[in-house]
Amino acid sequence: MEEDKEITAHFDELLELELSVEGNGTTDPEPGVHLYEAGEEVDVEALPHGGWEFSHWSGDVSSESIEESRKEIVMDEDKQITAHFEERDEEEAVEEEDEAAELTEVERFSRWWLLLPLIGMIVSIVVGHLMDRDKKKR
Repeated sequence: MEEDKEITAHFDELLELELSVEGNGTTDPEPGVHLYEAGEEVDVEALPHGGWEFSHWSGDVSSESIEESRKEIVMDEDKQITAHFEERDEEEAVEEEDEAAELTEVERFSRWWLLLPLIGMIVSIVVGHLMDRDKKKR
């Protein structure tokens, strides 16, 4: 190296997003401290465990839509956010499970309707084949 060189390093500012949970559930990304670049948009989701439901967000979140389980967080400063979960009423949980089971039965039935064109085509082929075979015998 024959002459002096000047080197300049540029570092992006990293900000902390600290996620925590109250109740029985988790978050995506998982609870803990995560580093993001300033201005980065982070999708955060609250995921309740069985028998629990998401209630709301608290901490460094906008007051609008705090009851939605998915939030987009803009990292403009260090943030601490908590997902709150509440135990579901057992009677309500049973009703929801019954509704889900009914929907599953409806879905199963509707899938059979999707097979009707295929069944019709197969029957047409078989009947056509039998008719051709019968014509050849005569």
